[in-house]
This record gives sequence, C-alpha cells and structure tokens, in this order.
Amino acid sequence: MARFDPKSFSRNEWGILGGVLVAFIGLFFNAFHARATFLGRSVGGSLLGWHFAGLWVPVLFLAIPAAALVVVRALRSDLIPTLPVGTRLIVGAALIGATLITMIRGLTYPGDSFNGTGVDIGASIGTYLVCIAVAVATAFAILDFIQSGEKLPALPAKPAGATPASPPETPSAPDA
Repeated sequence: MARFDPKSFSRNEWGILGGVLVAFIGLFFNAFHARATFLGRSVGGSLLGWHFAGLWVPVLFLAIPAAALVVVRALRSDLIPTLPVGTRLIVGAALIGATLITMIRGLTYPGDSFNGTGVDIGASIGTYLVCIAVAVATAFAILDFIQSGEKLPALPAKPAGATPASPPETPSAPDA
C-alpha cells in the first residue's frame, strides 16, 4: 500500500481541496435568516446550508466528486481509465458548475429588509462562505488546468472536400 505523501499534490490541488473542504464545512453554518420585530418583541429563525438545496446539492454532487478525482489523480492515477477529456478539465467544469449554481441560487434567494416594518430576511454567513470557498476552488482548478498544459478536446474536423451548404433559395412571388 502506498504511503500518503503531501508533496504529491501541487499547490493548485491543495487549493482545490481546501476550497471544497471549507465549502463543505460552510454547509453547517446558518445559510438564511428571518427576523421580525413587532412592539418591542423579536422573533426569528435560520436555516443551515443542509436545509437549502441550492447550496448542498452542488457541493455534494459536483465539488466533492471533483475533489475526490483530484485525490485519486494524485495518489493512484492508475485507477483512472482513459477518458476522451483530461481529468483537470473534468474537475474545472464540475467546479465551474458548482460555483454558478451556488452563486445564482444562493445569492439571488428572495430576501430583503422591509424598511420600517421590522422584518429582515436574507442570506447569512454560511451562504457567503460556501459561495466564496467554491469560487476559490474553481480558481485553483482553472490555474491547475492552465499550468498543466492539458488541452481542450478537439472539435470534429470537416470531411475533406466538403463545401459549406448553399443558402436556400428565396421563394418567388406568385404570378398574378
């Protein structure tokens, strides 16, 4: 059995793993809050990130598998089958998707402080922590892709001698 060697991970890979770990931990913080004050009395509540699918779904199904792929690639790359695209591209694409979903869903969740009414609804620290951490992991994944020299998949080539299709003929007006 191979021993774990931290030097087998690049700085960018450590950044990916750290960002995903912080995003996972952020799911245990308050993600959204609501507070209402009326006649000097205040009542409120909050939801953890686990109660809001807009945060935990992209972290659990995109970011964590991407981090797992980074670990497998660094420690046991022989377990990864030959793929039509590189693993760094897969990690980057998964983290870009996770970032977009958490940012769009997490930061556009309805919330407002209704001026003068004593009602305040909105995102809390957990939402911001998850969004920032996934974005940091994505930045490291993009840097890892660029610095590795891995290429994007080639587009299919046109067959030899193929000419572009001519535009359809314009219908003529019927004779009167």
